[in-house]
Amino acid sequence: MANGMEQEIEATAAPAAVPAKPNKQNELVLNSESAGTDGEIRLTANVIAKIARRATLAVEGVARFCPKSFSDIKNIFSARSYDSSMVIDFLDGKVNLTLSVFCYFGAKIRAVCNEVQKQVREQVESQGGAQVGTVTVLVKDLLDPEEKVSEVEAEAEEEVPEEEKQGTGTQS
Repeated sequence: MANGMEQEIEATAAPAAVPAKPNKQNELVLNSESAGTDGEIRLTANVIAKIARRATLAVEGVARFCPKSFSDIKNIFSARSYDSSMVIDFLDGKVNLTLSVFCYFGAKIRAVCNEVQKQVREQVESQGGAQVGTVTVLVKDLLDPEEKVSEVEAEAEEEVPEEEKQGTGTQS
């Protein structure tokens, strides 16, 4: 009889012992278009972030992404290459993005944000092959359009590797 009780206890305890898997993931597994292929295709949040960043900054009226915060220092020590101005979640096979940007004063904010949503969705789906769930655009501030030239120059310098900066000064 003790043996029957042990089985009963094990049967009721087993389901409670299985931990629930979180829905958030660090990468998205894409479904293979041809059945029977070996392996799988995975996209990390870094890939999605780079596609979304370029698509967002290409929209007229977007000044830039929000400045990096103190919490972004931890990204130096992790594999995450994008900052806190972008939140990327993989949920139920879809990519959900939240983008924090500054727009230019005088821009039609609703139209700019709609275009950002459209462009990010199109680029992530076409380049990455990932299905996009939501694209949330958070406009945190407005910048004077006259500041545009100095910001573009500053961003261009950030993106150019040191080797290229040094190499351009020596060529005639």
